[in-house]
Amino acid sequence: MAVAELSCVMPALVAGIHVLLQMPRTKAWMAGTSPAMTADKPDREGMLSRIPLAALLLFIFCPPTPARADDVEQGREVYHELCASCHGRDMVSTGTISADLRQFPKNDFTRFKNTVLNGKGRAMPAWADKVSEEDVMNLWAYVKSGG
Repeated sequence: MAVAELSCVMPALVAGIHVLLQMPRTKAWMAGTSPAMTADKPDREGMLSRIPLAALLLFIFCPPTPARADDVEQGREVYHELCASCHGRDMVSTGTISADLRQFPKNDFTRFKNTVLNGKGRAMPAWADKVSEEDVMNLWAYVKSGG
């Protein structure tokens, strides 16, 4: 997927965002006055105001990329091998308690990955020891494609 294509950019970008978020800023510094004139306390609000900037930088340098056809196809293969028995052929639930994956939020990869790797109690087994990171990404591409 796009992760491999970004491998040379990501470490520098993450380091830059980390530096941006860790820069010491005080209320005195922001007001342009000396610390002796104001209480020199860390500016927690200033830290929070930098988070959207960091997210914007991440989005600019690492925009979401559409799934490639081969990712979707590989995801389909993994799905039919591991998931179809509960979630149904082409993600159409067979009437069991399994979720209809066609309805899964297409913008919630974190939830999807967590569910696949850690399971959902008795409703779904954990697959962490049976699937690779690439399998999860391909499954996600398949689920996002709608089957």
